[in-house]
Amino acid sequence: MNSCAFRFLVGSEGRPHHPSRCFIVADPKVDDRKQWELQLEPPGEDTWSYEITDLKDWMLHGKPKRQIIFDRSDPRTPFRDLLREEVFREYLRKILNRMPEELQSRRKYVLMPSISDDDSRKRYKGAIEAVIPDVVVLPEPEMVAEYFRLIKQNLELEAGENNILLVIDIGAATANMTIIVSRRDGKILDVDEQGSQRDLRLRALRGDSDNHAGHWVDKRLLGRLGLDESLKNLREIEQAKVEASLTGKKVNISGSSQTIDKSHLEAVSIELWMELRPLFESLRDRLYDNQVSSDDARQKSETRRRERGVNSAVDAPLCQGSCPLLYFSSNSQVGGIGR
Repeated sequence: MNSCAFRFLVGSEGRPHHPSRCFIVADPKVDDRKQWELQLEPPGEDTWSYEITDLKDWMLHGKPKRQIIFDRSDPRTPFRDLLREEVFREYLRKILNRMPEELQSRRKYVLMPSISDDDSRKRYKGAIEAVIPDVVVLPEPEMVAEYFRLIKQNLELEAGENNILLVIDIGAATANMTIIVSRRDGKILDVDEQGSQRDLRLRALRGDSDNHAGHWVDKRLLGRLGLDESLKNLREIEQAKVEASLTGKKVNISGSSQTIDKSHLEAVSIELWMELRPLFESLRDRLYDNQVSSDDARQKSETRRRERGVNSAVDAPLCQGSCPLLYFSSNSQVGGIGR
């Protein structure tokens, strides 16, 4: 299997995905707080609009209701109430409408991010199912591992063993690590005939660190360059860091005399790893407890633990004593872990 086995149906500017960005557009002449429309493309300059730069972050971490105000200097100015679930559902409808008509009736699959808070996870999943009733929800960390196993084909699982995989996912809105324990038959993810169920023997230990997501990276880079955290500068530094990461060249920050290069990215990635290290240690402790929690678990893991000299959780190395290096890609604020 290779990348040719997949067809990406919704793209943007040559990329096989659409950014989770949208615009709320309203008519200030209409005195109705519930009147608004959602657009995926930027509206005209004279249009009353509100930009949501990262809808996933807006949905997971924002307030249940927000207000947008037309003219703050006018006490009688028009305003709109925006309910996060309503906006999120309308965004999904707009995305679905972009799919080819002949594929609208096909089964839809979505990736579920690693969210440890039960209420947030249920709310996120419920909003998706309200728009796509027959959707198949697949866990994102396991699918990341399957991507490298099946598509990139540079991940091999040891036969007959429970392989332990660490997936580090740092995007614009969320930052988390997930330890995945594969099945002994070499599978990471299994589904039933209808593609709707995970194998119950699959185990995943989640950990969240949302405060250190991609926006945190942008702010740290701005601080290193002595620039303020304006919305304009955050957008400029995001574009510059992606270009510097992909090309390895020095990139000018638009609107300033500052530049960013790979050394800035390496410095902030090490800083980020040190911030995430307590989360990794917590997952490491939970994994060790998982491996010795019963007589059967201890027996199955005894040989491997003895070979590696692991007698307690603290014996597990932190990435072989080195700091991972992050690379930055255009489809997420932080693309993944290198080294």
